[in-house]
Formats: sequence, structure tokens, C-alpha cells
Amino acid sequence: MLAEEWQALLNGNRELLSGLPAGARIGLVAAPCRRGASFYVWEIEEREAMAWVERFPGLEAPGVDLVLVANPEALAVLCKSADLAGSLRNFIRTGAVQLYVTGGPIAREPAFQDFLEEFALVFPRH
Repeated sequence: MLAEEWQALLNGNRELLSGLPAGARIGLVAAPCRRGASFYVWEIEEREAMAWVERFPGLEAPGVDLVLVANPEALAVLCKSADLAGSLRNFIRTGAVQLYVTGGPIAREPAFQDFLEEFALVFPRH
């Protein structure tokens, strides 16, 4: 998928990320997540969300607040989904998408926690 296609998918599903704080970054990579693989990143800016295609740097320092690791079948569906939130929620619940919260400062913000709760991914607030 090209950056333009990733941005179009984001534009069609803008409500998914609307509550996230500025500076939040979410990345999607195919399983098994290998360094150098295509890494589809959404970055929340002050007034809009931007989509990028980067190279996956690895789980040790991914440069995002949340990494979504999708099996190839789930990734194919997500990349074309008209209901990205519903598809993502379903895939997380069935295990086709696994997620890793990287623990940066954005991940501790209430708006980010609300985003996780939207997908029934409740983490304790400290």
C-alpha cells in the first residue's frame, strides 16, 4: 500500500482517531513483524491526522505509541476496510491483530486511554 492509499483510508475513517491527542502515533505492521517491513503509521497533528509508510524499526524502539501487528489476512482487510474501527475491534478480539503499547508519555494521557477503551482494551490508569 502506498502512502496516498493509507492517507485515503485514514480520511475515510477519520472518526477512529478523532479523540487522540496531538503527537500520538499508531503503527500497523504485518506479522511476523520484521525490521524493514512496511510500517503504516498514523500521526495525529493539531488539526489533522497524517498517514505515512515507513520501514519498521523493530519492537524495541518503534517510534510510535501503539504498534498493531496484524496477520496477513487481517492486514489485507484493514487496508481496504470501509469500517476500519469495526474491523480493527473484531480482529483485536479474535487475536488476528495484537497490540503493543510502547509506554511513552502519550500512552499515559486520558485521551489515549479512552482510545484503548473504545476497543475494549482496558489498561489500568496510574
